[in-house]
Amino acid sequence: QHGVVVTINGTALRGGGTNVTNVSFVDIPALDIVYESDTQILARMGNNGGSPSSPGDIVLIGSDGAIITKINATSYVQAGAVDSVIPSQGRSGQSITINGTDLFGGGSALVDAQLVGISQLSILNQTDSLVILRAGVYSA
Repeated sequence: QHGVVVTINGTALRGGGTNVTNVSFVDIPALDIVYESDTQILARMGNNGGSPSSPGDIVLIGSDGAIITKINATSYVQAGAVDSVIPSQGRSGQSITINGTDLFGGGSALVDAQLVGISQLSILNQTDSLVILRAGVYSA
């Protein structure tokens, strides 16, 4: 999914060059390379328009032009969509209900949730279409 950081582990990932210069997922260039070494690369998946894809290749290009390919190694999942946030404003300690589709972004659960200006946000309940949070402390 767009923006997700993917970890790629292997050997000789630079293909003999000094670094990896390009990464693509299912023919879509990575937004950026967060970290790279000869044995591990962290790259942020590019924007595919939010549509799911069939499995496709991960392609690495080394600084010397070497191309390293893992065939059918990844795919894009359907982008999540938020339909409503209730209430639209509130106070510390209040429950917040988020309704939508594919809220897990292809995963099996949320591990974190963030709302602008609110710290100590707790996940009270979650499904792929409904998330209930408890607001912590607001800091402007």
